[in-house]
Amino acid sequence: MLVYTWITGMALRGWADGDEGIASLIIQGLVAAGGALVVRAGWRETLVLTEDRVIVDNLASSRREVPLAQVAQATARLGGVHVHLRDGDEVVAKAAMWLAANPWRRRPRRSEEVARLINEAVARHELLQRLADGLVAVGRVRSGR
Repeated sequence: MLVYTWITGMALRGWADGDEGIASLIIQGLVAAGGALVVRAGWRETLVLTEDRVIVDNLASSRREVPLAQVAQATARLGGVHVHLRDGDEVVAKAAMWLAANPWRRRPRRSEEVARLINEAVARHELLQRLADGLVAVGRVRSGR
C-alpha cells in the first residue's frame, strides 16, 4: 500500500511541476487505485462463533481458535471484542469494533451484541458440561462403581 501511495505522490508532484503529462498521471492513478483495491480485497477480519469454539482471524495476526471451555468472558471495547481466557490471556477480535460515533443511541452496538452472544454460548457450554458430568456421576452410582 505504501508503494502505491508513493507512486501517487510522485505522479502528483510531477504533474504539479509540469514534468509529466496528464496521461502519465492517469496511468499512475489507476495503478494506485488498483493496488488499493487489491489490499482492500485481502483485508478480511472475521470472528466466527461455532458450537464449541470462537475463531478469530485478524489482519496482522494468525488465526486463533479458542475452545469455549477456555473462554472466561467477552467484553466490547473500542478496539473490538476482547475475549478473556481462563488462563489470563486475551484475544482481541477486531472484526466487531466498537465505534465511538453515536454513543447516545439506545440500541446495542454490534460489538456489544457479539460479546453478549459469546457470553451466552460460554454459559450454555458450561451448563451442558455440568449436565454431562452429572449424568456420568449418576451412571457410576447406579452401576456401583
